[in-house]
Amino acid sequence: AWGHGLLALEQGLEQRLPEHLNGSTLSVEARVVGLPVTETLSRYGRASRRQRLILDVRPSLDERPWPGRHRVRVSAWAPLPALRAGDRLRGEVRLFFPHGWYNQTGPDRARFDLADGIDARGVLTAVRWRQARSGSLDARRDDLSRRLRGRLAVSPAGAAVIPALVAGDRRGLSAPLWRLFRDLGTAHLLAISGLHLTLVTGLLWGLGRWLLAPMLWLLWPPSRRFTLQQWAWAPALAGAAGYAALAGFELPTQRALIMVTVLAVCRLRRRGPASGPVLGLALLAVLMVQPLAALSAGLWLSFTAVAVILLLIDGSRWPVMLSLPVVMAVLGAWLFGTWAWLSPLANLLLVPLFSVLVVPAALLGAALDWSDALLAAATGVEAAVFAMESLHGLPVP
Repeated sequence: AWGHGLLALEQGLEQRLPEHLNGSTLSVEARVVGLPVTETLSRYGRASRRQRLILDVRPSLDERPWPGRHRVRVSAWAPLPALRAGDRLRGEVRLFFPHGWYNQTGPDRARFDLADGIDARGVLTAVRWRQARSGSLDARRDDLSRRLRGRLAVSPAGAAVIPALVAGDRRGLSAPLWRLFRDLGTAHLLAISGLHLTLVTGLLWGLGRWLLAPMLWLLWPPSRRFTLQQWAWAPALAGAAGYAALAGFELPTQRALIMVTVLAVCRLRRRGPASGPVLGLALLAVLMVQPLAALSAGLWLSFTAVAVILLLIDGSRWPVMLSLPVVMAVLGAWLFGTWAWLSPLANLLLVPLFSVLVVPAALLGAALDWSDALLAAATGVEAAVFAMESLHGLPVP
């Protein structure tokens, strides 16, 4: 594992744009990865559309100063055509070596790019050919997010938060709303991670246990070799994997999916291994797939949170709902320079609200295209935003 990590680090550094090509314009073939962010900004004194994209690029056959495939983060300004998730294109990109200003209180952007597999930054300067790919996973995520925002137009907060919970699309979150979640230590509710994936797994396990597995027993007698509880894990794991794919397989989602899979294997084998080694194996599995994730703060926040939960559950008298936000607030203050002193109270109010109402109703409404369920979820989001604004207005000691 150590050698694998060192090799991945060397390859990641080798893949970056060579410094002698800094500022060069290359002809490339590219594919839009993830969900593009579209915004209107002032440019040269006039309002103009800008898109922030991640492209999977390959230099054209007649121009290979930078061989291989690379992921680059680019900006694209109008009048270039508005690109959508999954689109393929040929064009020109002016690229820059990934760098950042590493000050005492600022982010190390070069390190973040290395952790995310970003080999360069740049500007898309020309699009000569474009082909829409409506059937790709990212395009389906984009379509689902647009449909949800359209259904929830009557609720500004719901239209911003529900797509983040269902499709991992946080593009609709305004800066003040995102700052509200961050300042109160509740930003983890917007990331599809253990809380959301466990809810999906539990709901589908219950559906499989009480509906699908009994039908299988009746229609196929050999299936009775396994219990109803064991058969219920098939739809539960399939749904968890589908939800993780819909969220774009981000690091918290990967960790949660691995842990759910471990739980399913233990239940199928009727075994109960110690929680510490299982968490260690999950961390090893994530790092074997993405070794450079060790450079991201998100991975350590995610695994630290689970480790703290396990320590608090194991014989501690401190309630998890109050103790965990305190520990994570201290860690967030060290990593990001922000202190969410009301985080325990905010989480005590919002985690049950999201677990019982917002997330189940949002997923049910999205799966069944049910407007009433989506509006119920949006009502919960509006209540959460009202509670956070009330807390945020309290004087800071």
